[in-house]
Amino acid sequence: MKRVLFYGTVGVLAYVVFLAATLPAAQAYGWYRDSLGPLVLQDIHGSVWSGRASALEVGALRFESFSWELHRWGLLLGRLDADWNFGGPGARGRGHVERRNDGVLSLDQVRAHIPVKQVAAVLRDLPVELEGDLGIELGSLQLDGNRVLAAEGTITVQDLLVVSPGRLALGDFELTLETTDDGIKGTLVDRGGPVEAEGVFHLGPGGRYRFEGAFDPRDAGTPELVEGLRQLGPRGPDGRTRVSLSGALPAVSRL
Repeated sequence: MKRVLFYGTVGVLAYVVFLAATLPAAQAYGWYRDSLGPLVLQDIHGSVWSGRASALEVGALRFESFSWELHRWGLLLGRLDADWNFGGPGARGRGHVERRNDGVLSLDQVRAHIPVKQVAAVLRDLPVELEGDLGIELGSLQLDGNRVLAAEGTITVQDLLVVSPGRLALGDFELTLETTDDGIKGTLVDRGGPVEAEGVFHLGPGGRYRFEGAFDPRDAGTPELVEGLRQLGPRGPDGRTRVSLSGALPAVSRL
């Protein structure tokens, strides 16, 4: 009798999950839209299980042709567990997301290419206008609300260009991220190009960041580059431009 009751309960649970999964995504989004904060989906099609939207907007960030595919075991256990991807003019990406039982949002296998100009739009204090291609490869990223708990991977910038004020090619750069006891550490190096660079970025648990770096033109005979770097900070004893930045990353709700 107990075995019959067990299998009956499992069958009912599976049926309820099936009904929830096949629910039209647009209808479910209408129910929960107010609880999603700054996340906005446009023109939704498909089901909760497998759906798509013409765009996902997170504040000032917009990702075209966004789609998702939920994992069956995640549905049975009542938690978010899904693969996602997006692709549009100049931007594309994919990855996996899971919401753990403790409420932490965990992203892994993240691969994305996004225009630098699109990301720079949320960093309101930048003194220059930038262009280039941002490449993101993250093995792990863990978020608890607006706090970054862990990050492992690399962020690259190719063909970084200052377009205002003036026009200045800076080259290619790479930031390697790792989780330490006191937050997230990022090590910056150049990957060739007009500017030699090295630096260290630190993000604390409270969202405060600081960056200390040194930059030098690879060709000292490029006067516009020498002058451009001089605007970033003072020259150190070794002749390199020293840059020191600090502040707070914008909360997701304010992007």
